[in-house]
Amino acid sequence: MLFERAKLMQLLYHSLPNRKKHVLPGKKVVAVEQDDYGVEVACTDGSKYSGDILVGCDGAHSIARRLGMPGAPTAQPFESKFRCLFGVAKLVDGLEPCSLIETHDKDVMFQLLTSETQAFFLVYEAKGPEEADYKRYTQADCEALARKYGAHAIGRGGRAIFSHLWETRDRADLFDLGEGIADKWHGGRVVLLGDAVHKVSVLAKRCFLNPTGKGGIVADNSALKMTSNHAFGANCALEDAASLTNGLRALIQRNGSPSALHYGDVFGQYQKERQGRAKLCMLFTGNYTRFATWQNWFYKFACLYLAPAIGDQFVADWCFSLIPKHGVKLDFVPEGQSKVGKVMYSM
Repeated sequence: MLFERAKLMQLLYHSLPNRKKHVLPGKKVVAVEQDDYGVEVACTDGSKYSGDILVGCDGAHSIARRLGMPGAPTAQPFESKFRCLFGVAKLVDGLEPCSLIETHDKDVMFQLLTSETQAFFLVYEAKGPEEADYKRYTQADCEALARKYGAHAIGRGGRAIFSHLWETRDRADLFDLGEGIADKWHGGRVVLLGDAVHKVSVLAKRCFLNPTGKGGIVADNSALKMTSNHAFGANCALEDAASLTNGLRALIQRNGSPSALHYGDVFGQYQKERQGRAKLCMLFTGNYTRFATWQNWFYKFACLYLAPAIGDQFVADWCFSLIPKHGVKLDFVPEGQSKVGKVMYSM
């Protein structure tokens, strides 16, 4: 079952009470000031917003990190060794509906997620050693990469090739994928989450500012990160939000008027809880991308011979499932419709 990120964002937006008051599109933060009493952000249109804390969920090029955290790196702190051509197309003959289909080759992997009528495609390509970490790509670059792999078989039996899918695309774009974990996740009344502190890939970016009065300010974005082959980037960001929310809620229950020191303790505990797990997800997805694109002789051997011998079911049950099993959840929201499978979730 697939649906697009934009539709998820739309669902969340239309379910948010007082959304026009709290979600202000088109804002760009140009200054962040904080003191013992609060934090204030200023925008290019002259507007200013103040709160107790600033939560920066504003992506790999985080303005909250650059302007609000002295000592944090101002430049992009993540490396990029792969790029990804991402798009949505019509389902073509030769591709099975409702499937996850991967095709591996030297320096390239095709990943297709199909519904009854659509195919979401991701083409991962290893970048050359001389290429810069980050580059902005044009539609001409997309076309060039699509032509490069147009004759490459995708799907079972080679009945479909990538050019068949490319010709039916609704849209597509090309991005560099970042990888890395930042050392500094918070400073004073400013704390970061999501792509601002751990990168698995950048596929789309929208930046919003959501002032919530005295309770705080949230700068949010709709991005998919880490090398994106297993969607751990978005899930890691959701776990960040759950972990930070748990800590802040517990703090407010203990102390209705927390100081900057109290917030710092919560932020430190949040980083401690999340940093190791984010690193695990980054290493897992990054190594899988290198395995699937045959970045050395052992990866190629394992991909061609060991993985088929072990089987997808074993990998799903004993590798993939172990990571979401220990995912962070909101500790104050009851779940009355939990689904039970062979691998139990931590509760």
